[in-house]
Amino acid sequence: MYATTENITPSTAAAILREHNSRNPRPISRDLVRRYATEMKEGRWRTSPHGLVFATDGELENGQHTLSAIVSSGLSQTLWVTRDAPVGVGEVLDQGRTRTAAQIAGAALESDTPVSRLTSAARIVLDHGLGNTKPSNTAIVAFAREHQAVLERYAGLAKSYTAGVHAAFVFAELSGFQNLEGAARRLEDMNWDKDREDDPMRALARRLSSMGGREGARAQKMRFFTALSALAAVDQGEGMSVVQASETMPKRARKSVRSTPGSTPPPSPSAVTEVPPQGPQESQGVAG
Repeated sequence: MYATTENITPSTAAAILREHNSRNPRPISRDLVRRYATEMKEGRWRTSPHGLVFATDGELENGQHTLSAIVSSGLSQTLWVTRDAPVGVGEVLDQGRTRTAAQIAGAALESDTPVSRLTSAARIVLDHGLGNTKPSNTAIVAFAREHQAVLERYAGLAKSYTAGVHAAFVFAELSGFQNLEGAARRLEDMNWDKDREDDPMRALARRLSSMGGREGARAQKMRFFTALSALAAVDQGEGMSVVQASETMPKRARKSVRSTPGSTPPPSPSAVTEVPPQGPQESQGVAG
């Protein structure tokens, strides 16, 4: 068994998938291929020891998602290629525990705030605010780096009201909403504007309380959009006596997300400005 680095073109990748991938038991995941292809197109794909593995009979044992992404992106990539591996070795590859975005970010971010709070909010902003469905850990860590100060500013809300509310304040600030820090203090301290009975933060606190302590992706999505409804009222200086629970972006909250001062704004919802992480890319560990 030996390994070399080789330049794999889209045509070569297609040929391998067509002629040497008869034994791989796992179906192709379109979401994984899409994420890999996006990282290739945006220049964030990195050569990793987890590359292509061929058995002694020439059949592919690992790497079908990487090859599919090369075909999809139309871009050649330099990969580690292992040959003459034992037949069936693919059955024991990629059995380790996948690293989380927080674990990866722990080495990349210096923060007094638990990194898991930052990456949880970043994931929700990317997914529900920017439309980057099922963002990769690479994208989440890059976003957390880019917007660390904003994520830290509202991190206390994650402890009091969960990640969905935290993410709503982050998205709102990046969208140019006004009066957010005062609103965050009122919500966190439950100290309402004494001059207004219809303080949107009071109405939001009531709605969040009625939603209970449900966890899970759908619950966080609902808290995100529900909080944005109230924050849109804060931005426009309006009162709000009742905040309706929502699972869709409020019309008046649909602003163009800008980047923090001194950084590059994201060109589109699916292409957030990202910085490559240090070390081998985590997602490549499941390339089979």
